[in-house]
Amino acid sequence: MRLPDVDLPQAVIDAQKRGELVLFAGAGVSIDAPSNYPSFRDLATELGGTTYPIRDHELIDRYLGRLVEHGIAVHDRVKNRLSDKLSRPNHLHEAIVRLFGSTSAIRIVTTN
Repeated sequence: MRLPDVDLPQAVIDAQKRGELVLFAGAGVSIDAPSNYPSFRDLATELGGTTYPIRDHELIDRYLGRLVEHGIAVHDRVKNRLSDKLSRPNHLHEAIVRLFGSTSAIRIVTTN
């Protein structure tokens, strides 16, 4: 089976046919238009801005914790940033739905 830009291993195809497929998807799925959401790193960088830049080799989770220590309302800012009313599903979201064959069969674990 081939999706645009993705070759799926036979084990994935077999799991889909058995109804056992679970997809693990990260923030990268929602970067392309018309979703237009940032990657996890870009989101973190937006939150800290130029006042609190991310350090070289700093883990993003630790960086977000540092922002909280500086009084930045990280959860509220993330909620606002990821609640864009203009954001819409992109081609990857549509491909994921097609991969499962039916909306009732979709099982996704996501960081979003």
